[in-house]
Amino acid sequence: MITPAGLFKDVYNFRYVDKNARDTANVFYARGIGYIGTTSKTETILLNYIKIGDIVYGKQQPYAILPKKQN
Repeated sequence: MITPAGLFKDVYNFRYVDKNARDTANVFYARGIGYIGTTSKTETILLNYIKIGDIVYGKQQPYAILPKKQN
């Protein structure tokens, strides 16, 4: 799976179905990393930075410059 933090292999997901909202969320995890993202009909949330021990994935960015959701 490709995220702003990089390419992750050995990815698995859980699917959550919300019948009231008529939506399905797919929550993704990478082995040895943990949570890397969520996708649904209405939004996508992807990992952009994580540091595990001395290994860094992605680039840490101040919250102020991250893309904002447009209404």
